[in-house]
Amino acid sequence: MSNLPRLMLVAWLGLTACDEASEPPATVDGAQEPVQAAPAERRLLIARGAVSVDGKPATEGTPIGEASTVQTGPDGYAVLTLGKGSAVEVRANSKLTLGSSPRAKTTLQLVAGMVWSFLPDGASYEVQTPNAVAGVRGTVFFVQADARGSYICACKGAVRMETADGKTRREVTTKPGHEHLGFSVSKRGKRDKLGKAPMKHHTDAEAEALAPTLESVR
Repeated sequence: MSNLPRLMLVAWLGLTACDEASEPPATVDGAQEPVQAAPAERRLLIARGAVSVDGKPATEGTPIGEASTVQTGPDGYAVLTLGKGSAVEVRANSKLTLGSSPRAKTTLQLVAGMVWSFLPDGASYEVQTPNAVAGVRGTVFFVQADARGSYICACKGAVRMETADGKTRREVTTKPGHEHLGFSVSKRGKRDKLGKAPMKHHTDAEAEALAPTLESVR
C-alpha cells in the first residue's frame, strides 16, 4: 500500500477507537444511561445504479436491518455503515445478507460479488462466502466470491480465514510496508483449498477515493 492510503487508514482507525472511548451523554438529572445503537446507524451512505435492500429499491439513507439483504445490479454500487466507525463498500453484481453468529456480533453472508470492509479496532465481524469464512476484530479487508471460489485480502490488520468445511485455517497479520496479503479458496477435488494469491479486484487509489466516506462515519 502506498504511504497516503496507509496513513489515511491508520488515522481513521485510530480516531474511531478514541471516539468509542468517550464518555456517554448524561441525562437531564445527571444520571448516566447506556447509549443504545439507533437503527439509523445502519444505513446506506452511497447508492448508485441498481441497489436494493430487502428486495426494494434503495437510496442514500435507506436503513439497513439486522437481517437485511443488500443487492446490487450490473451498474450498482453501494457503501453502507453498520455503526460508528464502519464502512462496507459493495461492488456491482453483489448480494449479501446481514446476520450474526456465535463467533461474531455481525456477519455478512456474501452469496456473490465483492465487498471491502473498513472496521474500527475491536469490531467483531465476519464475512461468509459459499466456501470460505473470513473473520476479524477490527481491520481492513476485501472479499470476493463467485462460482469458482473466493478471494480474501488482508489489506491492513489481522484476518482469520478458513474453508467452509473447517478443515483448513489460517490467520495473517499485515506489517508496515507489506499490506495486501491475498488468498484464494478454490475447489480441489472434494475439498476446498486455501492458498496465497496476488492482490486483485481493488487498488490503493480506490481506498483513497473512499476517504471522505470514511470520515463521515468516524
